[in-house]
Amino acid sequence: MQQGEYFANNPTIVKLFDDLEEYRNFCRYAYAYGYDGFVFDEKDLYDVKSRAWQSFLNFKKYGPRKPRNRFHKPWKKGFKNFRKK
Repeated sequence: MQQGEYFANNPTIVKLFDDLEEYRNFCRYAYAYGYDGFVFDEKDLYDVKSRAWQSFLNFKKYGPRKPRNRFHKPWKKGFKNFRKK
């Protein structure tokens, strides 16, 4: 058997390791992407109930989250009846 022939015959193993590496990188940089920080754990790979895996799937589907406006000042945006006196 030539070197690399095993992986050429079994592409599912290659996909598994590629997904694992991509998931690990997501967990490393999740906070920078706008998600909560996640701890990398191999057992969460393909686990639908895991919050980290769900966030990873959302990241793959939609990309990084949009930044939130943490300094929301409704009285400057013209909201009516902001403070009723």
